Amino acid sequence: MSCQAAAPDPRQPPASRSLCAAQEQAYFSCTLRETGKLVSLCAVEEADGSASRMVYRYGRRGKVELEAPPAEDRSRNDYFRASAYTRAQITRWSVSFRRDGYRYELFDDYDGEGQSPRTDRGLRIWLPIRSADGQPRIETLRCMQPDFSRLSRLQSQLPCDEAASLGGCKPK
Repeated sequence: MSCQAAAPDPRQPPASRSLCAAQEQAYFSCTLRETGKLVSLCAVEEADGSASRMVYRYGRRGKVELEAPPAEDRSRNDYFRASAYTRAQITRWSVSFRRDGYRYELFDDYDGEGQSPRTDRGLRIWLPIRSADGQPRIETLRCMQPDFSRLSRLQSQLPCDEAASLGGCKPK
């Protein structure tokens, strides 16, 4: 009898490209082009396929700089909000949360119109300051390839993000 290591789960990014703990599943994970740091949305996947104890992490493996929500608030998923928009050739998914005056949004956008379809994934951060013209200041950090997203699986499990620019939570 031979002992072989279990094959990696093809539905998950390699551990080196995620900040998720061993008992968690990644729903979003990538290295951000502008910072070289990882951003991950992790959760425990229950037997029925639902996600619980969801957590956002940002930083490097072994040195997480931001983790939300605090551990005592992870029993509920209402810390996070979801939004979706779909139509022919266009899909936009997002999961967001607020913390200390900032709004963080993980996004997964697909645009199949035009000559070359493209996918755009990353992190948008609404800063608690305004630009000179009074508009909210938004930083967008984009994922480098390869990236990983299953944000679409969370849309029915999270409260709606009415403030999202996507125009709703249920696919149209």
